[in-house]
Amino acid sequence: GDDGGGLYNDGSGLVTITGGTISGNSAGDDGGGIKNNASSATLVVSGTTITTNTAFEGAGIYNASDADLSVSGAI
Repeated sequence: GDDGGGLYNDGSGLVTITGGTISGNSAGDDGGGIKNNASSATLVVSGTTITTNTAFEGAGIYNASDADLSVSGAI
């Protein structure tokens, strides 16, 4: 797709990813692994491996300037 090859968060609310791997995804535009897009979107990533994703911008994670993002213990 164009955006968020693995996950596209474009709504209001919280998305939490704990553990696991986000790998081998692609997007034609933004967020090969994950795109966090809306001003009311919150993404929390913890202890997760994000690797080998491709995109024009943000191969691993693309976070819009008005969206909230917290990353800890991720590779």
